Amino acid sequence: MPERDPATIQALGDQIMVDPDLARQNEANAALTGGSDHSIPPVVATREEIADARLEAADLAGGSRNLVALGKPRAVETPLAENVRYSVLELAKVTGAPSACVEAAGFSARWAGRMPESFPIYPRGNTIEAAGSDDGRCALRAVRFLTPVDGRAVLTFYAAKARKAGLPRSHFLQGDSEILRGSVGKKIYIVHVSQRPSGLSEVGLVTSGL
Repeated sequence: MPERDPATIQALGDQIMVDPDLARQNEANAALTGGSDHSIPPVVATREEIADARLEAADLAGGSRNLVALGKPRAVETPLAENVRYSVLELAKVTGAPSACVEAAGFSARWAGRMPESFPIYPRGNTIEAAGSDDGRCALRAVRFLTPVDGRAVLTFYAAKARKAGLPRSHFLQGDSEILRGSVGKKIYIVHVSQRPSGLSEVGLVTSGL
């Protein structure tokens, strides 16, 4: 019997529901979203779930002492293009990931389970879409997920992970999206966080060369 990928099993086995926050989404760039039908597992947003997710994040960061609060982000006047907000591969392009790697990327739930150790999906995050490529010299990972944890706490976690990986960070606010990004040579990452009307945090996470 062929080996089954754990991330794929989880994605296929979870309960499916329609995400109401996506019902009003602009579909002008639907071709860029990898053919998602906008159905995702429900997000559990109880206080207990949020607290447990934050505890797991602290463990992954090497302890709560490493979760140093971020300062005020630098404001950027130019708004993000709509397709960048809703397509992880368009986000990958503006990150500076090699265009050949972006073009070679394919969508599959399994990429959510192949994020680099330095930049995992935030604990208990619910994946909306995942794409990646290992063709040639590519090491591209791009995911979009939901979490009930506050967006600033999510960014604080990734800032700690970037620091541990020896990567710099730039922190800025672009429209209603808060962004953390950095690069050294071919190692690139970006974390894009926006708040949904429901109170959930929507996170776009892209890494390249890691």
